[in-house]
Amino acid sequence: MSDPVIDHFEEVFLYKLDDPCLKFDALAYIPIPECLNKDNGPNPLLSFSQKLYDMLSTGLTDRAKLIHLTLPLTSAQSIRVGGTNLSPAPTGQIIAGLLLDAAQCNRVVDHGPPAGHKDGASYRVFWGDKAELRRFKDGSILESIVWGAKDLKQSIPNQIIQYLVIKNFGDEIGNHVKFIGDEYASAVGGGGAGLFQPTMAAFEKLVEELRNLEGLPLAIRQVSPTAPALRYSSVEVPLFSSGQLMQPADVVVQFESSGRWPDDLIAIQKTKIAFLLKMSELLEKAGVVTRIGLENIDYPTMNSAFLEVVYYEGSAFRIRIYHDREQTLLERQFLNKDLLGKKRDEITAALSEHRRRFIIGPLHAQEVQKLSHRFPALSPSIRLLKRWFQAHLLSREISEELAELMTIHTFVATSPPPNSVMSGFLRTLHFISLWDWRAEPAIIGTVAKSTLETFDAIRRSDPAMNRHVMVIPTEYDPTGTTFTEFGPRKVVAARVTALARSAVGASFKVSFLQPPYYLDGYLIYSV
Repeated sequence: MSDPVIDHFEEVFLYKLDDPCLKFDALAYIPIPECLNKDNGPNPLLSFSQKLYDMLSTGLTDRAKLIHLTLPLTSAQSIRVGGTNLSPAPTGQIIAGLLLDAAQCNRVVDHGPPAGHKDGASYRVFWGDKAELRRFKDGSILESIVWGAKDLKQSIPNQIIQYLVIKNFGDEIGNHVKFIGDEYASAVGGGGAGLFQPTMAAFEKLVEELRNLEGLPLAIRQVSPTAPALRYSSVEVPLFSSGQLMQPADVVVQFESSGRWPDDLIAIQKTKIAFLLKMSELLEKAGVVTRIGLENIDYPTMNSAFLEVVYYEGSAFRIRIYHDREQTLLERQFLNKDLLGKKRDEITAALSEHRRRFIIGPLHAQEVQKLSHRFPALSPSIRLLKRWFQAHLLSREISEELAELMTIHTFVATSPPPNSVMSGFLRTLHFISLWDWRAEPAIIGTVAKSTLETFDAIRRSDPAMNRHVMVIPTEYDPTGTTFTEFGPRKVVAARVTALARSAVGASFKVSFLQPPYYLDGYLIYSV
């Protein structure tokens, strides 16, 4: 409420966030045993729920920051027998909502007391056959529990819950526990940024080989990734290790400063081609497959060439050269009032493309990389949102960067942040459904007060919103328009809002997903 930049009144007081799918990272629906009907205690349901809570709290340890049990409502009044109030027989199921600790929830091994410790007996009683003595590299021998890390159908917290329910309440209860959450991660193959490790290793190999090239006129100063596959956010994880050729991933190379660069935009593009040809020649000598590609042939002031580098294991990269002098020359021509017509349009487009591809793009990739390590659920949540846009045939209007920014807004603007794909994806849809993009920007992080003034200026200069519809300012892109300049159009943005509202309303009815991954009425990757 003390934020000096944004008014948070609506999200604090007006947004309804009491739905379990928004409040929790994972949900488990645990049937109530029928034997409770025969319990003569004053409140059998409360006793069962207390036992269930103690069991889950002990079993999940630090994997869950919060365990919240929602008990079924009873319709009948309690009755008085022999001076004692007896609650009506409980029916239905208990909903266990978990707030997970992202750093701990996927831990494969739990360490218990050391061998011979006085607590060892109670530990083995609690865990039953699951407990085993294991020797670790430091020489210690501990009671341990090992969980199946490769089981993509069920997360480790859910494995723990089901095992404990079966052990303590029997197969009849444990086999009927229903979990909500894992199906969202399964829709994008499960896992987070770690799935992209082979891709990142291939990129590091490229960087090393580029820096080791001898014979270039200038030394390489920086190699920056810009492709979604290199920031953990591509819908499909590159699988070049299986013999498939990876979709070329965009990379930007910047050379050290030199006064020998020409001071003309067209000459700069020709100089870039000369550099790329030399890099291609040197890489070919090192046994790498390369090829030069041309682009923007009809626009000589735009970047005109790239170098594709393909490795035999299937990884592929598309290299473009960034020269910092280009922006200055483009801005100088843009400010030239004598420049009119088609030539002005070309310079405007070239300046926009240069900022997006060479300046803002690498900064955005760096930020997504950093946040994907900070929030383990961010990468799969982004990928699932992109798949959702694909399912509704909106990918041509919603840029990949815009989808990433929408998801990032959810993770950095809410507390606690999502710690599962379910909460990350559904909270993002919830944000989209409520965002009044006509009247306000969706600010990410700490930006200057002038951001709101810039947004007001954008709306005044274009009241019909023909150019900029959705605006998401960031610290590296204060205007918030770099990735929304070419979409979505106003009519499409309105459709996105309507679809998000429909999807959020439907998915919160809570059903259990089955392939092809229906989310209570809408499909994730089919229409």
